[in-house]
Amino acid sequence: MTASPGALLRRFLGAPLSRSTWGNLLYVLLAFPLGLLYFVFLVIGGSVGMGTALFGVGVPLLLVTVGAWWVFAALERGLARSLLGVDLPFAPRPWEGVAGPLARLGAHFTAESTWRDLAFVLLKFPLGMASSMAVATSGSLGVALLVSPALGPWSTGRAAYVGAWRIDHGWEAAVSLLAGLLTLLLTLTLANALAALWRLLARAL
Repeated sequence: MTASPGALLRRFLGAPLSRSTWGNLLYVLLAFPLGLLYFVFLVIGGSVGMGTALFGVGVPLLLVTVGAWWVFAALERGLARSLLGVDLPFAPRPWEGVAGPLARLGAHFTAESTWRDLAFVLLKFPLGMASSMAVATSGSLGVALLVSPALGPWSTGRAAYVGAWRIDHGWEAAVSLLAGLLTLLLTLTLANALAALWRLLARAL
C-alpha cells in the first residue's frame, strides 16, 4: 500500500527523532570500513594460503582465514540485529556434533549457510563503499551549507564558499542554512532507505 504524501512528509521531517534512524546511519557509515577490512583480510589470507599450501605453511593460514570468515559473518549478524533491527538467528555452527577435524571441516564447507555468509561478507565491500560514500558525501554537504552562515556574512561579514557558491549576503546565508537543514534531512532519509536495502540483503543471505 502506497503511503500518502502527508505520511511521507511526516516520515521525512521526523527522521531525526526516530531512534532507528541513528542506528541505520551508523550501520551505513560502518559498512565501507568493515567491508574493506573483510575483503582485504580474506583475499590476502586466501591467496597467500593457497599459494603456500603445498609447502605446508599455507594450511594454518587458510584455517585462520576460514575462521575469520565465520567471525566476520557472525559480527554482521550482530550488527544487523542491533543496528538494523533484523530478527536474525545467531551464526550457525554446522561442525557441532561432528567428530573428527576433517569431518568438521566437511560439515562446515557443505553447509549452505557457510557460502551465504561468504557472499554477504564479500558484497559488503563494494556495496558498503557505495552506500557509505553516498551518505558521507551528502552529510558533508549538509554540514558545509549549515555552518557557512556562521563563517560568512552573519559573523565575520566576509564571504563564505560552499564549492563554487560564494555566500556574501545575509539572504544567501539564510538560503544556505535552509539548504543545509534540508540536505541533512535528505541524508538521514537516504540512510534509512539504504538500511532497508541492507535488511533485505541480510535476510536473503
